[in-house]
Amino acid sequence: MTLDLSGHMADDETKQLLRELLAVQKEHLELVRQMNEAYDKQAQSYERSLALYEESIRTTTTANKVATVLRSIALVAIAAVLAYLVLFGLHSH
Repeated sequence: MTLDLSGHMADDETKQLLRELLAVQKEHLELVRQMNEAYDKQAQSYERSLALYEESIRTTTTANKVATVLRSIALVAIAAVLAYLVLFGLHSH
């Protein structure tokens, strides 16, 4: 009879320990899930930042090309004015 009672108590203690272990594992799983969500959000943020950076590079490159074209046009215009002044300015003197 004593063995049955001690065995019964041991079973209850084992069940309680298993319940506690299961609760801890559920908490751990929830924490891992939350960490995974946080990592996903961080990855999305990095992807958005990278996209914005790439867009900024494209915009800067385009702006530089436009500036180069405008400088070229200005230099051609200056050269044309100087050529006009040299060719036609000398004849007027």
